[in-house]
Amino acid sequence: MDQFTQLEKGINDWLYGIELLPRTLAHQDFYEMNIMLNSVQQQEGKLTLIDWQFASISGSVRI
Repeated sequence: MDQFTQLEKGINDWLYGIELLPRTLAHQDFYEMNIMLNSVQQQEGKLTLIDWQFASISGSVRI
């Protein structure tokens, strides 16, 4: 319980810190099956991401 109480005391500081983070587009389902890469793309330093159904703007929380 003491650990929870300590955490609870600092929650506003954590939330304030999160608010300062930049907002960015996030894929939210990034794993190997959603990455397409062929030899030409690899030489060019490019890849293709598929399955964007869970994409969102992330990085900060609005309360």
